[in-house]
Amino acid sequence: MSVANFFSRTGISISVFALILIFSLGLAQIVPAHPGGVNANGCHTPGGADSGNPCHCHTGDDRTEVLACENGAPADDGSENEDDTSDGSDEEASDTSDSWLGLRVEDQLECEDSPYDGDHYAYDSDADITISHTMGGIYGPYENSCFDSYRDVQVEHIVSRNEAHKSGMCERDIVERYKLGNDLLNLTLASGSVNSFKSNKDPGEWEPDHNKCWYVYRVIEVKRKYDMSIDERERDAMKRILADCSVEDLYLIPRDDCALPD
Repeated sequence: MSVANFFSRTGISISVFALILIFSLGLAQIVPAHPGGVNANGCHTPGGADSGNPCHCHTGDDRTEVLACENGAPADDGSENEDDTSDGSDEEASDTSDSWLGLRVEDQLECEDSPYDGDHYAYDSDADITISHTMGGIYGPYENSCFDSYRDVQVEHIVSRNEAHKSGMCERDIVERYKLGNDLLNLTLASGSVNSFKSNKDPGEWEPDHNKCWYVYRVIEVKRKYDMSIDERERDAMKRILADCSVEDLYLIPRDDCALPD
């Protein structure tokens, strides 16, 4: 079954992705696939605590049960046991016409009472340095390229500020907008040309040449975190991309071959 189908069945991406990894690669390979090991609770963050990747936990006597984590321990997701929903109704409920993976599917907001102001989403002046340290160097995932200098890259919002505004942030206060603008989960690096071409486009209008699965997964995580919506074109494009994704494709492991200036 594809990643996209697993997504639509559960709506709990971390648990499902980890389960795919366990059954396809074997439990013994969990740590090599996600360097850094697990803590005493069987929990870890692929790529390390500073990678921006979500944490998940391996539980049960043989560590084959996987749950989302909270504060380094398994989180109670409140979901029913899969054995209790054998009639397929869970799949229908999680992928309705107006909801997908916990995201509302609706047209973008007009935001007439709260026009877009990019300054509300401004990031800190040293954001590029912080991002490069989480990636192991000055690295642009959209281009899969290392850069020699911060002058060669720009800070890029994965969910663009204008897109976020029309997807629900125009109804939030300035504090929430500033938080999104500085959230490392939504920040990466890109060359000026790629950043300009992507501009305010969402996955229904643009996709990168490299790391498409990671990009889509980040869009989903960011929009879920801030309770933003998606439109039908965006949903359909993300479904299409996820259908060809493996578990490893969803994460970026920090690079060890890119420059990290002093």
